[in-house]
Amino acid sequence: MATVHLRIGDLVWGKLGRYPPWPGKVVSPPKDLKKPRGKKCHFVKFFGTEDHAWIKVEQLKPYHPHKEEMIKINKGKRFQQAVDAVEEFLKKKEKQGGKEQSSEGKGDSKGKKTPTKPLKILEEDDEDLSALKDPSEKVSSGRSDIQKLISF
Repeated sequence: MATVHLRIGDLVWGKLGRYPPWPGKVVSPPKDLKKPRGKKCHFVKFFGTEDHAWIKVEQLKPYHPHKEEMIKINKGKRFQQAVDAVEEFLKKKEKQGGKEQSSEGKGDSKGKKTPTKPLKILEEDDEDLSALKDPSEKVSSGRSDIQKLISF
């Protein structure tokens, strides 16, 4: 597979541990969060969950060339909501003439400072899926946590 060069702002599919590939955006990490040693990775903010994680480059794929493939293999409600969030992001970006404007820590339309939320950083071996679960979704007890999460 050819090496893909990613930059801050690129949309990607990120694979973390046993989670399925999920749409995200390469973002700058907080200044106090150090990059893991010995790993070539990017800091990714996932759509639909607001989770963030360091993802190894070999676990990242560009969003657009792999979109159809990912949509075919993932049919869950939360996954579709995440893809919808990407599409909404792209529409807003297009309306702004391709310019990105982050609202995190910036002023709102009236010039007031908007607070930043603490980041939820996922680790590759993170077993706490509670932040990703939708309490309104019912699932059968014979399924794994990740299957419950993405509604296979």
